[in-house]
Amino acid sequence: MKLFDFMTDKSLCGDEFLGDSWRSWRVVARLLDGDAALLNAEDATLARQLVGSDVLPEDAPAEFYGIAGRRSGKSRFSSIALTNAAAEDYRGSLAPGEWATSLCIATDRKQARTIFGYTEALIDSSDMLREAVVSSTRESIDFEHRSRIEIHTASFRAVRGYTVPLAIIDEAAFF
Repeated sequence: MKLFDFMTDKSLCGDEFLGDSWRSWRVVARLLDGDAALLNAEDATLARQLVGSDVLPEDAPAEFYGIAGRRSGKSRFSSIALTNAAAEDYRGSLAPGEWATSLCIATDRKQARTIFGYTEALIDSSDMLREAVVSSTRESIDFEHRSRIEIHTASFRAVRGYTVPLAIIDEAAFF
C-alpha cells in the first residue's frame, strides 16, 4: 500500500493524520509514493516549496532526506513509514527463512525508542495491524508475513546482512 493511502486509512492510522497540521507530511507522502500528479493545486504549490523546485518529481525517490525542526512530526511520520513498510507482505520475494526488516537506526537504542514507541502505539490502535503481530519485544515487532521492525544503533556492523525495505535514520547529522 502506498504511504499516503496508509497514512490516510482510518482503519490503519485512525483520523489523527487527516488534520491540517499533517498536511505537509501528507504532501511528502505523495511525493515519496511518486504521486506528485495526484496533488491538488494548493498541495502542489506546497510541494514545490518543500522540494525547492518549480518542477515536481514524476517518480518515487530512491532516498529521502528530511530536514525538520523540533515538534515538526518527523518522528511520528517515521513511525508511519516504518509501519507501512512492515505491513507489506514480502514473502513472494524472500528466500525460505528470510525476513524483511524495516530498521529504525539512531545513535543509541534509547533514542530509537521514541520512534519505536510511536510505532507500537500506531500498531496497537489498529485492529488489523495488531492482529498481524506474532511477537513483540522492547526492540522488535514481528508480523505474521515475515516482516519486522527493529531498533538498531548507528553502526555498519549492526545492520549488515538484513533484507531492508526501509531504513529510518534518526538524527543522522549526529552520526
